[in-house]
Amino acid sequence: MRRLDAAWLVGLVAGLAAVSSLLLWWQVPGGRGAVGADIRFVSAPTGALAVSPLGEFLAAVDLQPGHDRSGTLTIVNQTARPLTVSLRMVETTQDLDDVVRVIVRSPQGTLADGPLGIVGSRATKAVTVASGQRVPVLITVRMSGKAVAYRGRNTEVAVHLESRVPS
Repeated sequence: MRRLDAAWLVGLVAGLAAVSSLLLWWQVPGGRGAVGADIRFVSAPTGALAVSPLGEFLAAVDLQPGHDRSGTLTIVNQTARPLTVSLRMVETTQDLDDVVRVIVRSPQGTLADGPLGIVGSRATKAVTVASGQRVPVLITVRMSGKAVAYRGRNTEVAVHLESRVPS
């Protein structure tokens, strides 16, 4: 009988150890307890201009104070004439207007630099795109290091291209 008790006890301890290790292994990892802001930039072509990539080109997910994210939109002139092109940004909400800075750059220089609400309220400086030319535009979003009212906020920014023949 003592042998049976000892075997039973060893089996019980081994079983408990196996179950404990499985429970620890299956545990959901803890988060940091802070939710950042989500900003997504999307684009669409016009008749005169193609864009690459189509749709979402910048996803600043879980953006935290003092951090930035960037995405590149390439504009292609599909016409036989040079065009000047400006970008106009239309937001779905104004929740992040004061805490997010937007910087828009091309090989021709800085097209816009300022708070999202101000950059989104008017067209950027124009960039000249020759016929058939591809021009990359880098858009960077940076959240202010002093931002407080941003947790869980999100917005989508549609980037509209406005073109005209230079005079």
